[in-house]
Order: sequence, then structure tokens, then C-alpha cells
Amino acid sequence: MTIKGLAQNIFLVLVILLFFPIIIGGVLNMPVGLSYVETESMMPQLEPGDGFMLIPSQLVDGYEIGDVITYNAQNFPYDYVTHRIVGVTSQGFITQGDNNTFTDQTGSFLEPYVKEEQIAGKVLELNGNIVSIPHFGDAINFIGDSIRGLSNRFYSFIGIDGVDEKVGSIVMSVGILAVLVFVWESLAGIIVKSRKIVRKKRPKARSNLLLYGVFILFLVFATSVSVISMSQNNLVEFVATEGNTSSRAVHVGDSVSMDLEVGNNGIIPIYAHVNPKDGIIEVEEETYVIGRDGSVTVQYTINSPEENGYYREYITLDIYLGIFPGSVMESMISINRYLPIIAMDILAIGVSIPLFLILKRELRSSKRTVSRDKGAKNVL
Repeated sequence: MTIKGLAQNIFLVLVILLFFPIIIGGVLNMPVGLSYVETESMMPQLEPGDGFMLIPSQLVDGYEIGDVITYNAQNFPYDYVTHRIVGVTSQGFITQGDNNTFTDQTGSFLEPYVKEEQIAGKVLELNGNIVSIPHFGDAINFIGDSIRGLSNRFYSFIGIDGVDEKVGSIVMSVGILAVLVFVWESLAGIIVKSRKIVRKKRPKARSNLLLYGVFILFLVFATSVSVISMSQNNLVEFVATEGNTSSRAVHVGDSVSMDLEVGNNGIIPIYAHVNPKDGIIEVEEETYVIGRDGSVTVQYTINSPEENGYYREYITLDIYLGIFPGSVMESMISINRYLPIIAMDILAIGVSIPLFLILKRELRSSKRTVSRDKGAKNVL
């Protein structure tokens, strides 16, 4: 590959990376892979608008003091906050911005202790320094605002009203990215042909390895994101009290059994795997099969602490589409909770690549037909 060709591919990858947070992050409604800060709370390492690389929580083996995390905030005016862990308690993590005087839990917003289930991921650091991407957020905001404006005008032009702005932006982003990749590949093919880098005896179609790579990459991400987004972190809130009890108040030191309803509104059966939990909230590990329009009841126990106070815990359920036999699914989950996602990615690739190749063959056949017709007309 020439230096020019390498530079072109790098440019295309950068374009994909800019679109990726908008598309995937929009589907999950959370930062994925790449994100950015909007305030001065993490200065001097992160200026407002600077980007950073986020290691997904699914790939992080525990958190400790000093880690910079992005978590789903409860009381802040932002959905997600990126701050450093400065303390650990039995009720969760204590967090604070490097440039802030007070912790999030003692500041003006009185953020509750951060539970691990709230954490979207860990910020990548090298030698104690955050790997920052200057002005990445500015670029994302510019692209996002442009796409939202284009999306709104497009749907208004074709007469479709009431399209959710987020959904419209995601669809528009995918469409623009697909067009960019197609145009890029087409221009590259024209350049190659103009330079006559084609065998004279038997023309050979240019390999679209980059196009295949982009296609498979997005297929894998889309499949993984779809499955991960189905998982549920069910919040359990209660007050430990010595006074009167209710549905949200439990007498200190008591244990109360509760029910959690899990339903399936889709047309495909699902597997709901309950992750075990032991402590204030106690729930057994189990995998449920839920059919179309069905539901199951998951029982859990609240072990109220001896101290009065407000407590927040989560019950995590991994949701998988029922495309594998139950025994196979349970075996994969017993090995690793993410193994079914990998299996679904492989299945999606295995099914889509033959379809992609068939489409490519049909397009070639159509081109040959058009060429013969033109040749026949010239003869006549």
C-alpha cells in the first residue's frame, strides 16, 4: 500500500471514529469508547471540549481509588459525569473532579455514593495522565448539531412528523456514514482504473477489503450494542428506620422478601440471567426463559442495615435473545456472561457475509449485462 493510500484509509477511519460515538452512544444513551467533558472540573488534564478514551465497564476488572470514571449521575444536571474516585465506602464510591474543592457527595448537588452499576467505564490513563483528545467534543458537537439539523429538515421535507430527534439523528448518521464509505470506495475505484492498474486479459474487480471491514465492524458493534442495551440495572431504594415501615421503609435489622417483575414485550423469546448478589440485597443466580408477552417474578431479599438511612442498590439482569437452545445458552453464561454476545456476533457475521457476497455477485452480473447490451447496440 502506498503512503497516499494509507493516509486515505487513516482519514476514513477517523471519520468513522467521529460518527461512532454519535451512532452507538445514541443507541445506548451513554458514552461509548470515546467521550468528552463539557466543564472545567477535570482541569488541568481535561479542558472543556477535550475528549478521552473510555474503557467499557464490561472490560474493567474492578475500580479503586485514583481511577477516573464516567458514571450515570443522579443529581447533577448532566446525565453522565467524569470524575476521579477518591474514596470507597460500603455504600459506594466517593468521587471528585480534580479541579473541584468538594467531593460530589458533599458538594451542592449532594450526589449519592456511586454504585458500580452506575459506572459506564474507566478513563484510559498512561503513567497517571489521562490520554486526552483536544477539541474532540467540539468536533462531535459540530457534527451532531449539523446532523440533527439535517435530519429535522429531511423528515420535514418528506412529510414525516413526530420522529424522535435521537432516533432520527442515529438513522441519519448511519445513512451519511454509509454514503461516505460508498463514495470513498467508488472514487478509489475510479482512480485505480484511470491509472490502468487493471489486468488487460481478464479484468479483476478491486478488492473492497476496507468496505468489508467497515461493514463487519459496524455489524459486530450493532449486534453487541443491541444485546448490551437490553441488560437491566434495576434500582432498589429503601429507608432503614426504627419507626413505621412501608413499601419503601424497612425496620433496621429486618429482612424482607420482595418481588421484581421482568417482562418480554418483544416477539422473540428472551433469556433473563439474574446476576447473584449477597449483602444488603440478596438474590440468587438464575436464568429465566420468557416467551412472547410473558413475564417472570424474580424474588430478592432486603437485609436492612442496623443504621438508619436511605440505601440504594441494584439488581442486574443480562437479557439475551432466545436464538440459541436453552442448554447452550446456560453453558455459555456459566463460562462468561459475555460469551453469548460473542456467539451472536459470530452468527451475525456468518449469516451476513454470504448475503453480502451474493449481492456483490448480482451487481457484477448486472454490470456485465449492461455492457453486453451496450456492445450489441454499437454493433447494430
